[in-house]
Amino acid sequence: MSMLLKRRAYPMASSLLTLIISLFSAGLLADPNFSYSGFGTLGFSFEEENHLALLRDSTQNKNPDKDVSFQSDSQLGLQFSYRFSPQWQATTQFVLADKVDSSLDAATEWAFIGYSPLPDIDIRAGRLSLDMFMLSDYRRVDYVNPWIRPPRELYAWITPYSIDGVDIAKSISTKNVFWRLKAQYGASQPTIETPEGKTRLETELNEFLVLALTGETGNWEGRISYARFTTAKSSPGFLPALSGIGMSPGPLGEEASYLANTLSASSERHVSYWQLGAGYDDGRWQFHSELARLSSASALLPTGSSGYLSAGLRIDDLIPYLSYSRFKPDRDPFTSSADWNAIPEISGLRDAALGVLNGPMINQQTVSLGIRWDLARRMAVKAQWDHTKLEANGYALWAFDSDAQLSDRTVNVVSLAFNFIF
Repeated sequence: MSMLLKRRAYPMASSLLTLIISLFSAGLLADPNFSYSGFGTLGFSFEEENHLALLRDSTQNKNPDKDVSFQSDSQLGLQFSYRFSPQWQATTQFVLADKVDSSLDAATEWAFIGYSPLPDIDIRAGRLSLDMFMLSDYRRVDYVNPWIRPPRELYAWITPYSIDGVDIAKSISTKNVFWRLKAQYGASQPTIETPEGKTRLETELNEFLVLALTGETGNWEGRISYARFTTAKSSPGFLPALSGIGMSPGPLGEEASYLANTLSASSERHVSYWQLGAGYDDGRWQFHSELARLSSASALLPTGSSGYLSAGLRIDDLIPYLSYSRFKPDRDPFTSSADWNAIPEISGLRDAALGVLNGPMINQQTVSLGIRWDLARRMAVKAQWDHTKLEANGYALWAFDSDAQLSDRTVNVVSLAFNFIF
């Protein structure tokens, strides 16, 4: 993991527009083998909290002082496909959204070649959607979901939207159930920022292996998946100084050594992820639920259990809904008991180490109440209220000032959104 103290600027929007114009001017619209589609959201959110700001996910720019936001949920996606033959197809998806990395490469979330040697087998290579949760292919298409955004306790900390690699899927139809088994392998390099938005972090997730089984029958759908990946080699710049203090005798040296060893042992570690999900929709009642478990020996990632349960009722063109989501960590925050203040020059090292180790921790639960109105074909308007209970040292899903006093609190967020597909 490397840190860049200066944010780079990219002419992403103009480059993407030029590419799209070129595709259309090349006469592809008249080609029956060419197809395109798209989706978008115009979103608004408000939370009246000092030094704290809502994030849809960790790839977004962080501004702790922003109470009103049109960027958190607003996005525009365009997908282009070309079928060379009944077996071969190419697909690309571009997404304009609030991201730390505003390059054309980051906007290209899908770019793959697909091959189907048999009707029930699909093989893809390139940049693929990360298939480790229920909304893998629709994580950004808010129109297909009842909520304004996917439940953050399960989705906001899943940083990659895609991986560069290959996958293979096998479909099996039985008398009552349609099954699909998929395996993926690849890597991802998502870019994020520290909570206060001052430092850019370019992460690496290597040896990404995903196995997923989905099933559909009648009004029901279910899914189970397993993922495993390896974090990159990383080392905070202050680690040598902290290790040096750890060589001194006494409680101070013991604590410094413990913090340094924990940081050193947190890179190049395996991470495992289990997920179980189910959904029901009979045209009137809707139920959605997912449970996930993230575990790793690395202290630089959130670990614990997360999940949500959501219910909605269709009444003509309206769907009122209620959901509950939670992330419960499986470790306690790192604390300090030694007296570092005796040497003021080094107390900053302790604070930096604790900040890195406790920064990824998530400990919160949210009750959401909302309503969806399908005002026209392929268009929907939504309103949502989120009531979140945050625990101290569990703020990783938010932007916050590095010197803010993080304590137990409740946060209320009001959001509006206009969703569309075409």
